[in-house]
Amino acid sequence: KYGLPLPDKHYASPMRRALRTWHEIFVNSDILEPDQRRVTILEVCFCREPHCTVCRSSLQNLREEYGEHTCDLRSPRSVIAQTFPPPIYEFEEGFAEEDVIWKPDERETKEHVKERAKAVLDRIFAQDEGTCARIHHSYALLG
Repeated sequence: KYGLPLPDKHYASPMRRALRTWHEIFVNSDILEPDQRRVTILEVCFCREPHCTVCRSSLQNLREEYGEHTCDLRSPRSVIAQTFPPPIYEFEEGFAEEDVIWKPDERETKEHVKERAKAVLDRIFAQDEGTCARIHHSYALLG
């Protein structure tokens, strides 16, 4: 519409700040047609267990650094769904009710953030090859 290629598929962090920003940009404006206003909320598991089917089958952890700080603890799935309802917002398959990543006594390292970000991007671009994908996040993923 404005001469820029628009994304065919949208992904967002489960953090309310990221979802509010996505809503403001893509829903409260006329950038996208109403039938294009869809976003998949990503964040499942990154437990590093070799037999975890959730980790192997899903896009993982589209969110900033986690641990220790309560501002990095995501809301329960039911609260997110109530605030950001379908059909615009949909959850990735396997999205847990409670935050399975955040720990009150462990802060994620910057190196691990980079590993997660690369894994998410690699998976999205492999899965959505040939489409214009946009990942919305409230912070820069790679720091």
